[in-house]
Amino acid sequence: MYLARKRVAGLDSYVICESYPDGDLMRSRELFNLGPDPSRYVIYTGRIGYYLDDEVTEGVRASGADPDPDLLEDLFWPFLKPRLKEVISRFAGRKRSPGRLAGLTGEEMEEGRARVHHFDKLRLFYLRYGYPPPRSVPHKALKCFNLCLLRSRDEIEHRIMALEGRMPPREYKGYVFSSFDLFRFFPGHLARLAPAALDPVECDDHFMEELCRLNSDAAFFEGRDLPTGLSAYLRRYAIMYFDYEFPGFSPMDSYIRDFMNRRRAYRPPKKRKRGDLSSALGVFGLTREQFSAAAQVEITKIFRKKALKLHPDRGGEHEEFVGLSEAYELLMELKES
Repeated sequence: MYLARKRVAGLDSYVICESYPDGDLMRSRELFNLGPDPSRYVIYTGRIGYYLDDEVTEGVRASGADPDPDLLEDLFWPFLKPRLKEVISRFAGRKRSPGRLAGLTGEEMEEGRARVHHFDKLRLFYLRYGYPPPRSVPHKALKCFNLCLLRSRDEIEHRIMALEGRMPPREYKGYVFSSFDLFRFFPGHLARLAPAALDPVECDDHFMEELCRLNSDAAFFEGRDLPTGLSAYLRRYAIMYFDYEFPGFSPMDSYIRDFMNRRRAYRPPKKRKRGDLSSALGVFGLTREQFSAAAQVEITKIFRKKALKLHPDRGGEHEEFVGLSEAYELLMELKES
C-alpha cells in the first residue's frame, strides 16, 4: 500500500492505493479516499498515544485488501502531531512484517533491476547520491533501484515525488538535466562541470524532445494507458526545468558560455585537432606514469584547481585557459578509450 496525492474537484485529496500484479504487469487501484485532511482519522489518547479510526481499516478491507497495521501507521506518519512524532522517533527497532521483496531470490532481484526503466534509474541514482550516474554504475548502487520492483507506475511516481520533496529547489534543474540524460547531446566533459555554460536554446530543444518522447513511451507507462496530453507524472519536470536555474552560476560559467557563443556567432565550427599528449601532460604537470595511474576524478580535481587560477576573471590569460580546457578534454578522452 502507498499514499497518493491526487487532484479531486480542484483540491488535493489523499488516497490509500495498492499495487497489484496482473499477469506480467503491475497495476494500481484505489482502496480508500482520505479526503484533503488525513489527520482527521488520527485519534489521540493522552499525550503520546494514538490510534487510527476503524473507518480506515474497514474501508481498505471493503476494497478487497488486507491492511497491515504497521504499514497503515507509516502512511499516516506525516500527519501526526510534531511532538508525538518526536517522541516516537526516539524508539527504534519496532518489529515489522517481512518486506515485499522478501520472497525474491538474488537472481530475481538482478533480473528485476535490469528491467527498471532507464529514466527511473537516472532519477533514483541522483536522488540517492546527489550527482549524475557514471557510465558504469557501481554494483553497490543498484540497491537504490529496488524502489521500482513489484510496484506499479503510479506507486513508483508517488514514492519518487516524496523523495524529490526533500531536495532543495536549487538542485531542481540539474536534477532534471541529469534525469533526462541531456549530457549525451553535448560532447566532452565540460557539460557535466558547467551545464549553465551550454547554449540555453539548444538545451531547451533537447529537453522538450526528450519530454515528448518519454510521454509517448509505452514501456514507461507499462500497466497504464498512454496519456492524451502531457502526463501528470511529467508536468512537474517542465516546471523544475523552466522555472529554476542551474546552481552556482559562476563567472567561469559565464565566461565559457560567452566564449562558446562568440565562436558560434562569428565563425563556423572547426574540427578540433587532437592535441599532443606530451603537451597536455605538461599543462597538468603529470608524467606518463602518473597519468596512467590516475583516475578520472583525480584529473578533474587538477583541472578545477588550475581553472580557478587561469580564469581571465581571476587574472589569468585567455589562451592559457583555453589550452587547459583542450588538454583536459584530450586526457579525459584517453582515459575513456
